Amino acid sequence: MFWLGACSKDLTPLVILDEGTVDHTVYAEKLLPAALKYGNQFFGSDWVFQQDGAKPQSHHLSQNWCRDNFPTFIEKDR
Repeated sequence: MFWLGACSKDLTPLVILDEGTVDHTVYAEKLLPAALKYGNQFFGSDWVFQQDGAKPQSHHLSQNWCRDNFPTFIEKDR
């Protein structure tokens, strides 16, 4: 699996995961911290994280991680 973030300022480095399928645990442990790191590097504490709604992203534990760590994020029910 590959993950790449894009924003108005730049692209994040490519994140490559050896796991064939990404569940909410892998998503929260490996991908979300990368998104947080690069979001903070590009924008400081003034930015919004948006997901596309895949199952690992909409899992309640992933939503909790986002709520607890990102400055702002768009929840799955919005």
